[in-house]
Amino acid sequence: MKKKPKISYRDLASAPAAATEPVVAPAVATEPVVAAAVAPVVEAPAPLVRIAPAAVPTIVPRVQPALTFRQRAIARAGSVELLMFRVDGELFAVPLDAVEEALEHPDIRQVPEMPPSMLGVFPLRGGLTPAFSPTAALDVPLREWGVALIFRRERQRVAVVADDVEDVLTLDLSTLRQAPLSHQADDPVLGVARRGRELVAVLDPDLLLAACGAERAPGTALETA
Repeated sequence: MKKKPKISYRDLASAPAAATEPVVAPAVATEPVVAAAVAPVVEAPAPLVRIAPAAVPTIVPRVQPALTFRQRAIARAGSVELLMFRVDGELFAVPLDAVEEALEHPDIRQVPEMPPSMLGVFPLRGGLTPAFSPTAALDVPLREWGVALIFRRERQRVAVVADDVEDVLTLDLSTLRQAPLSHQADDPVLGVARRGRELVAVLDPDLLLAACGAERAPGTALETA
């Protein structure tokens, strides 16, 4: 039997290092990691909310009542067409639209219980129309009259007689002047206007009839035409 050579630690230290093969770890087969598909989150649309339009308040314009002829004359506002007539040579005028017609020489007959300013009645369109003198209202004498101015109040016609009827005058009310001695509220004279060299007294037709006593006329036939 052969003896194994004895190897000292000194020999081990000086001996060249033995070549060693690198240790390679065996490859481990791995499967690719695939991220799980995530479904996109879709938000549901918000429900439509119908908003009713705000109620708009209805604004009704306030309609001012039309001014009467007397109010316009006092305010000296606007213009007017006037029908002129004469009594005892003096000129007077009333709004043209207040006179229904002018009737020449109507057949006036007296009736019982007439007021002092009433001259009588005359037939007109199937009824009797009372006629009045303007003397008390205008403070002028009535000498010879030849025409009756027909006014219509509601369903009744009323006439005021005059000497004659003149032309139609278009008057700018801003030129109307205060009539002398015309300060009472029930005075039918609203003012005076100039027509050439003459002065025309402009009258309130309602107050003219009242001053003539037309409101105190005895019962007469009401007109329907």
